Amino acid sequence: MLFQNAPSLITTLPFFEKLSDSEVEALHGIATSLLIKENSDLPTSHASDDSTFYLILRGHLIQSVSKNYGCSPIRICGPGEVIGFDGEEQKAETIDEVYAWRFSRPEFQDLFQRTPNLQNAVLACLCYQIKKSNERIVALENHSVGNRVASLLVSLIQKFGKQIDGGFLLDLKIQRETMARLAGTVIESFSRQLSELENQGILERHGRSILVRDFSRLIEKTQI
Repeated sequence: MLFQNAPSLITTLPFFEKLSDSEVEALHGIATSLLIKENSDLPTSHASDDSTFYLILRGHLIQSVSKNYGCSPIRICGPGEVIGFDGEEQKAETIDEVYAWRFSRPEFQDLFQRTPNLQNAVLACLCYQIKKSNERIVALENHSVGNRVASLLVSLIQKFGKQIDGGFLLDLKIQRETMARLAGTVIESFSRQLSELENQGILERHGRSILVRDFSRLIEKTQI
């Protein structure tokens, strides 16, 4: 067992906290546990026939899709989210160490049909992911580059930021180009927006690290 209390970990996640002990054990019984190191690809070989998917219990990944011009990031996935693959052009790379459960669709479907609490949990999870996808589409269509960069930084601070004296420290092993694409822009525009925020005293850059000194003003920048 990867963790001594691995099965009970799921009840600490959003959407899955109402599962009973017996339902958790049943779910754990059909899952394959995976511990993936940071900066590693989530295995997709079992997902090529569209019959396998993952539930993330700990850690974060960047899900991407391959395009003619390279790999384009779609979203950052975290604990309590479901991730699957529809074709070889998709991939997911870990940001930090990830613990996930992998499921075979036929086995999961059988348990799903017999477990109302699991149905509610999965539906709530998928609705959340659809909501986030719709928000991203709206932002790309209607928000300025500055709004989108600020929104990305707020999201990253909420997921990964460490509160220290003087603000929130963001120190991620994510390429700036990847961050730019997550914000729906190019790296030159992304860098200009960071410079503007730095000139306004909202943040400071120290190598790859970003120290957000005024989080409330950064949130204001997310507004249209």
